[in-house]
Amino acid sequence: MTTRIKPIRRTQPLDRETLDQILMVELELLRQELPDLQKFRDYLEGRQGEMVFETDKFKEEFGTVFAGFRDNWCAPVVDAVADKMIWEGIVLGADKDEQEANKELSRRLWDIFRENDIDEQQGELFESALTQGRAYAIAWPDEDLPSGVRIDWNPADLIRVRYADDDPRRIIWGMKRWLAPSGEIYITEYTRDFIYKWVENAQPMSGDTRTGIDAQRPTLAPTFSKQRREVSGEEWPLPNPFGVVPIVEFNNKRGSELEDVIPLQDAVNHLMLQVLSASGFEGLKQRVFFTGVREPTGGWSNKPGTVWQVKPDIDPDGKLIHGSAFEFSSADLNGLRGLVEMVLQHMALQTKAPVRMFFHGDRGGRGDAPSGESLLVEDQPLLDKVANRQKRFGNAGMRLAKLVALMADGIPNDIPLGEMDWHDPRSRYRTALIEEGATMVDKMGLPVRFVATQLGLSREEQALLMLELDAQEEKREREKDRELQAQRQALETRNNPNSPDTPADRE
Repeated sequence: MTTRIKPIRRTQPLDRETLDQILMVELELLRQELPDLQKFRDYLEGRQGEMVFETDKFKEEFGTVFAGFRDNWCAPVVDAVADKMIWEGIVLGADKDEQEANKELSRRLWDIFRENDIDEQQGELFESALTQGRAYAIAWPDEDLPSGVRIDWNPADLIRVRYADDDPRRIIWGMKRWLAPSGEIYITEYTRDFIYKWVENAQPMSGDTRTGIDAQRPTLAPTFSKQRREVSGEEWPLPNPFGVVPIVEFNNKRGSELEDVIPLQDAVNHLMLQVLSASGFEGLKQRVFFTGVREPTGGWSNKPGTVWQVKPDIDPDGKLIHGSAFEFSSADLNGLRGLVEMVLQHMALQTKAPVRMFFHGDRGGRGDAPSGESLLVEDQPLLDKVANRQKRFGNAGMRLAKLVALMADGIPNDIPLGEMDWHDPRSRYRTALIEEGATMVDKMGLPVRFVATQLGLSREEQALLMLELDAQEEKREREKDRELQAQRQALETRNNPNSPDTPADRE
């Protein structure tokens, strides 16, 4: 049973007794949650365990014939959102004037993110948050990096945080528990004032061949027993001069995107096995031989491996009636195929992913593929979902930027309000958007500059387009000035007969 902790306010100091209580409770909560977190990740990666809907009869007949078969549709559900979420920079300032004034500061802050391989880390961060329901980023000084700040993403099975009871947005405690290359399980406990480092009193693991972040995931449940982990040259506990817990949580809106998908994934796996077994044993016509009078022992059956032993019949005159040939027709698999497609359609509706991501309709391949504009309409629910996730993860990204600013040299601790600059997911539908923009200009009379901001272009692309529009306007103005000057000169020439440009009268 989990121990209850008294409410903790955001300004309340945390003594060692309270910290030990929090650590004990959070380790227990982590222990309870680890199976679900592992399940979400396994389903994403196609490790989906036993077939949930297999009957005992099916297992008896087929044994391990289909062992290991999985038709993984969990990955497309997560990828549909994660692939459209890309940070391209940081924009500081509430309006264009402030953004222009803070342009250099925004660039310097984004350079720290780039130095920490944010182009790679953000993809793993968002995928983990969508899969397990949340993910985390930790920032801390690192003298080995030019900027002096290190940013690391972490999955939900490595991190626990606790918020203040009077402020659900303020993290007052955090913990990272991970497997070190030595095989020992380390725990780092973060507070606003100190960093406590521990090693679990557990049997060191050996022979682990995992790599990357997977190598840090302990496969052992917490032992609730620890001892100090001394680091050479460091105080214990390590002072935290920044006054905040250096962890940012990226919390998905509805938890794991796979929560409602997993039962449908299990159904797809089951139906696919039915299709494979039916196609293997009933997909082709089967010829049989029987007498038509005497039924064999066990009855007529087209069960795989069945041997019929039938005897000739005898007519009233005592003559033998020999057997005759018969044929079982092949099974019609369209019904099973329809069930698979129905489940995939339900999966698409639940996740707002376009149906075409799961299977192609009958119209494909006849030259009537959907246009770019219709694709945009079809994908709008997914794009709305992406926009919602961008707001939540964008706010977390700015909290991370503020945390980095506290630790980086040469950057003000109190940076201006701002936002993460996202790559517009609609840019993949550029052709349709450009056609839409042309309609807005030609038929609705909207200004070109306004329409340009609605085409899903990045800020850099919009800036280049605006420069091109400015250059075109300047060119048109110069041409207009030259034309007006030529008209004035021609008029002056006609009105001044003594002008040397006036042609001589013909005799």
